[in-house]
Amino acid sequence: GGSWIAEDVTAAAGLPPVSSSLAGLVLHRATGDTTVLYGLNSAGELIEYRSSRIGWTARNISTITRGVPLSSKLAAWGEIYKGKLERIFVFCTTSDGRSIQYLQSGKRLSQFDLSTTGPTVAADSVVVLPPANTGGVPSLFGLDGQGSLWRYTGNLRLGWESIAGNVGGPALTGELGTQYAAGSGTMIVFGVDREGRMVQ
Repeated sequence: GGSWIAEDVTAAAGLPPVSSSLAGLVLHRATGDTTVLYGLNSAGELIEYRSSRIGWTARNISTITRGVPLSSKLAAWGEIYKGKLERIFVFCTTSDGRSIQYLQSGKRLSQFDLSTTGPTVAADSVVVLPPANTGGVPSLFGLDGQGSLWRYTGNLRLGWESIAGNVGGPALTGELGTQYAAGSGTMIVFGVDREGRMVQ
């Protein structure tokens, strides 16, 4: 039931334009939900759109954090922890394959280069898996230039885990999919190898 409507959010609120790489999430509060959208402008800067009771607002995250220009494909996840603390993770890549994490915790906004201890990652392969429990840290999965699967564990000290190196899987290409197995909570990653076969 119901019907679809279209609204030009950018024009209606006079917000900065976004040219690519849209990612979105909804933060659930007892007082109401907040929709948060992320995208890149033509300069590769990360733009945040946020809904509120008075309409949409926007801010340039790259300017605030003095971030580097970003490439295509964003992955985002967020939650309201213990009913009040806003936690948002946004993962993106640069044109030379560096993985960048933006983290908002409460009012604090920070940026981390995840590639200092890990691989260069194909931008279109990046996908995020939410944590299994409230207050946890999401996992980031991506493919390196050889099609090997990697996982960022969410901890700067522990860095990246070479999944392909542990299980000996085939080289993959393109986008990935993730989910938890029903019942066991086991992480599952789906991908396509270079011969077009689906791999789990």
